Amino acid sequence: MTEKTLFNRVGISIALYITIAIGVQYLLSWIIGAFFPILYYKELTQWLLSLIPMYVVALPVSRAVLKTLPERQLYQNEMRPGKWIQMFLILMALMYIGNIIGTIITSVLGSGTGLDFTAPVEEMISGSNLLSVFVFSVLLAPLVEEYLFRKLLIDRLIVTGDKTAIIVTSLIFAVMHGNISQFCYTFAVGLALAYVYIRTGKMRYNVGLHMLFNFCGGFIPAVFMKYVDIDNLLNYALQGNLSGLLYYAGPLLGFMVYELCMIAMGIAGLVLLVSKRRQIVLRQGELPLRAKEVAKQFFTTPGMLLWIVGGVVLFALNIG
Repeated sequence: MTEKTLFNRVGISIALYITIAIGVQYLLSWIIGAFFPILYYKELTQWLLSLIPMYVVALPVSRAVLKTLPERQLYQNEMRPGKWIQMFLILMALMYIGNIIGTIITSVLGSGTGLDFTAPVEEMISGSNLLSVFVFSVLLAPLVEEYLFRKLLIDRLIVTGDKTAIIVTSLIFAVMHGNISQFCYTFAVGLALAYVYIRTGKMRYNVGLHMLFNFCGGFIPAVFMKYVDIDNLLNYALQGNLSGLLYYAGPLLGFMVYELCMIAMGIAGLVLLVSKRRQIVLRQGELPLRAKEVAKQFFTTPGMLLWIVGGVVLFALNIG
């Protein structure tokens, strides 16, 4: 198998994933909107319209294409609880770094174009009940995403070497989130998750990290936001009503304390990342590729070009 064949099929598999997911989502949305309009705006319907096209329809097709490529055996190592916790702290650090960069980029683009680059998933989470957020964001998404973006892809791309497999899968993972707001931090977090999978060869560590990451970064803030009411807080403050002020200030203060704890974890993770950077070990693969060769495959292989076009379309559809 040549590197051209490898990248071509990987690109085709992801391009099919994007095309099928978008197509089925629009088709189902049209059918439900036309024939079952009462159901269309229900919260559960919106979640299912988002996830069924990707996980039930597109994923099996993408998997079938990837299964035509040979997979390689990875390291089979255990990860001690202490190391696992350290990696979670590093994920927190990468999330904050990526979020800062992403916020700067979206602010510049937004002010220059007048467009809204807010991540659609953030709007969906803010308007959903907590059970839906927990089931779909904390439990389901990490399982599917780790299976596709780590196991299926890395098991095939590992022949190009650890570095190439980590960077390529992280880039695909970030692009598949479909918006600039999430791109930077998902790429950074994807690098760490890919490294964990390559070093252990076990999905359970990745799924656990991803679930905890989504729980702390998405679910807990959603819980606080359900009870934070800035308007009433300001009204009671202006009225001098101490009991009302304290009632509405509680969730806000709790959220602020929680965010400070998250920032502290991020700082601890950054210290760990810097201090342990020399311990990072990356193997050469059977088809070792230099950066120029990887770039060549990205921009000359038909499958990868199709995936790039699909990614651009995905980003364009999510710009408000």
